Amino acid sequence: MRYCGTECDKVRPWSQLQARKGAMVLADWWDRVTGRAGKREVFPSRFGEAAVYAMPAEDGSLVRMLNVGGVLQSATYLDERWATCPFAYLRSFDHLFEAVLPEALDPLVVNRVLMLGGAGFAYPKQLLLEHPGVALDVVEIDPAMVQIARERFFLDRLETQLAAMTEIEDDIYAVTVYGADGAIVSCIGSGAARKSDAHRDLSFDRSRMESDAEFALSAPHVQTLFRGEYPWVVTLSARTSVPVLGSGCYVAIDFRFSEIAKYVDHVGVGRRGYCFLIDPDGGMVYHPQQQLLFSGLKTEDTARLAAMADGVQTIAPQQRIYALQTTEDGTWRVAARRLSQRWPCRSCAAR
Repeated sequence: MRYCGTECDKVRPWSQLQARKGAMVLADWWDRVTGRAGKREVFPSRFGEAAVYAMPAEDGSLVRMLNVGGVLQSATYLDERWATCPFAYLRSFDHLFEAVLPEALDPLVVNRVLMLGGAGFAYPKQLLLEHPGVALDVVEIDPAMVQIARERFFLDRLETQLAAMTEIEDDIYAVTVYGADGAIVSCIGSGAARKSDAHRDLSFDRSRMESDAEFALSAPHVQTLFRGEYPWVVTLSARTSVPVLGSGCYVAIDFRFSEIAKYVDHVGVGRRGYCFLIDPDGGMVYHPQQQLLFSGLKTEDTARLAAMADGVQTIAPQQRIYALQTTEDGTWRVAARRLSQRWPCRSCAAR
């Protein structure tokens, strides 16, 4: 008895300390589940009671769970990883983008996906944000599930982000990542299939991308990477680093030139002025009155403008007033012409 008593005396303080620590951990976990993450909630659904509650993950973060009719259906992280699938089996769905068809003439490009059953929309969130350009259809027959996903599983946040991305979709034609050797690593386009024999990409210009400027802007050119589509684009590119590829890779964004033209067209200079774009050599890049220039009914002295410094300049004898500004990488110059609201006098017109 004395032996046991002695040992118990030694063990008791340690056991009490561990018990207090365990109680504190349990209390902290309970506070996180019922406080910061919200209490257990129950919703009616087509397939029985839908319970929403939080559980701690292995790394200590919280994961919100969706249990329908006693079966776990979905989950979401509650931190910045809200669009990442918490479960490995859901993340493994991404293998569909690695599928190959050896006998096919062209590489398999997955640009449309159908998913049966949405529940908490765990994988749809990850797919749409990690694979932009892919069209996804989700079939969920229970409206209650969609509502729960919006209110408790960040589907509303996904919809907001996709809406914001759609606003710039008309401007951007393609986003391409190149390796250090200029080979295309990844390319997201308008949905058309990429050519397998596209050996030269006019959007890739290594000398321009490696300039000292923060980014490089190309001259207008035809994008030829996709089948059946030959749009005029302007490429914004920069050297960057991607964890998988290292620091020697490049990212290029092809903007539809037609959209850039719209911006230029809508710039007002006074009541009757306008803007146009020229290159450093004085070549015309874009003018809102292109047809008049081509027909010879209108002229711009672009050679003289190219030789002038940035700022407000006047070309005599017509007394044409221009404001000139060179882009950061020196690729283009923006010229804004202000038209006088009064006709010149006869002596000025004669000069």
